[in-house]
Amino acid sequence: MGLKGNWKEEKYQFKIHDDESGFFKVFAYTENGEEAGNASFRVEGEMKGWTHIVPSEKELTVIAATVHPEHQRKGICSEMYRLIEEYTGRQIIEGVILQSEDAKALWKSRKK
Repeated sequence: MGLKGNWKEEKYQFKIHDDESGFFKVFAYTENGEEAGNASFRVEGEMKGWTHIVPSEKELTVIAATVHPEHQRKGICSEMYRLIEEYTGRQIIEGVILQSEDAKALWKSRKK
């Protein structure tokens, strides 16, 4: 999976939170129940008028994604992305956010 381990073998668990307003969060937990990371997403939309956003039926935007350093490079963020795409039926678009070198590598691998 990742360069430093495999989330499946290490028995990480994932939970999706859906507030039903177009915002989603995925949490990753260790086998002991400690949070290992999380990622937040929003439905991508198009502005109509001053304040109304019409959601896209195809896209999600990453708001933030974090995996604690001791849990990085185990495929956890990739799995959080895969789960939310499966759950929503929408594809995550890269968006314009600050990215670490590891995040850039994740996006490069997703484009293959």
